[in-house]
Amino acid sequence: MRRNKYVKEWLQTAYYAHIKLEADKDVLSVIENKLASGTSKYKSDGDENHDADLARKRHEDTLADFSELKIKLEEDQKVYTESVLKVKKAISELVKPEQYQIAEYRYLSFLPWTQIIKKTNYSKSSVFRIHGEMLEEMRKILSEGKYE
Repeated sequence: MRRNKYVKEWLQTAYYAHIKLEADKDVLSVIENKLASGTSKYKSDGDENHDADLARKRHEDTLADFSELKIKLEEDQKVYTESVLKVKKAISELVKPEQYQIAEYRYLSFLPWTQIIKKTNYSKSSVFRIHGEMLEEMRKILSEGKYE
């Protein structure tokens, strides 16, 4: 339903924060590997007589990138944690356990529908029906304004 689009988007905030955090971790890992191997993000020009100042500058640039990304990663970790806590708290207000379970699997564990169907032992149509009912309940919960 269209009126539940906002609810789905709100519930997915934890997922989007998770994706962003994982991307930051991947980039951080690449930079850490470059620092560990003594290389920078810039390729050598092939000259055997590397300019020591240029090499030092490249290493300093990589260190600066690393420091900036570590700060960004810490900020993104905080956003992710806050998003998860907010979504978890809102989901915990669901009264029906099957709605809670599907919300938990979908919006906090980020499981695809096929895995949710398998884990719950519900039919595909039952899972989607319960999900729709859950979205309606979440819309009511979110309309109270406690989670903005």
